[in-house]
Amino acid sequence: MAHKLDFPFPIHFVDWPTWPEHVVMHIAQALTRWVKAFPPASCWARVFAGLRLHLHSDLPHGALARRDAIRFHPRLFQQRPAWLAQVAVVHELAHVWAFRAKPRALAWLPIDVLAWRLVWFAWREPGPTRYGRRRWLQPSEEWAETVAAYVYPEYLDHLRRTSEPEAWLGPKHRTFVQRVYQTMC
Repeated sequence: MAHKLDFPFPIHFVDWPTWPEHVVMHIAQALTRWVKAFPPASCWARVFAGLRLHLHSDLPHGALARRDAIRFHPRLFQQRPAWLAQVAVVHELAHVWAFRAKPRALAWLPIDVLAWRLVWFAWREPGPTRYGRRRWLQPSEEWAETVAAYVYPEYLDHLRRTSEPEAWLGPKHRTFVQRVYQTMC
C-alpha cells in the first residue's frame, strides 16, 4: 500500500516499508524547498495529485518521471554532496509539472509543451547547466534544470566551482519559471 508523506502534497511512497530513512529525508527536504520557492503548498495539491514515488534498482539511469509517477534508482540518493539528491528530486518534480501542465487533450503527445515554450521565450539565452542546455529535439531537460536551479541556487554555485564555470540562471529562464508558477497558483 502506498504511504502519504506528511506534507500537503498528495505524494505516495509505493512499498513504503522498503524506503530507507535517508531517502525519505531527502525527498522531504526537496519538497520543503519546493514550497519555499513556490508557495503556498496547497497550490501543489492539484498539480501533484496522485503522484506515486517508486524505488527501482533496475533503472539504467538515476530517475524516470512520468505524468503519474517518478521512479528513482537508490544510487541517486548517494550523491556527494548529499544535497544534490534533493536537487535531483526537484528536477524530476519539474518533469511531472511539465507533464501535468499539458492540456489533457494533448497528454498523449510525446511533446513537452512547457519546455518548448521555455525555449521559445528564452530564445538565445543558454540553459542553466550543460545537461540542461539547448537540446532542440528534446528541451525538457532545459526546463527541469531551470526549475532545479531556481529552487536550489547553490546548485549552480556548486557546478561553477566543480565542473561548469558557465553555469547560471539567466533572467529569461528565471522569468519564465516565475510566470508559469504564477499562472498555476
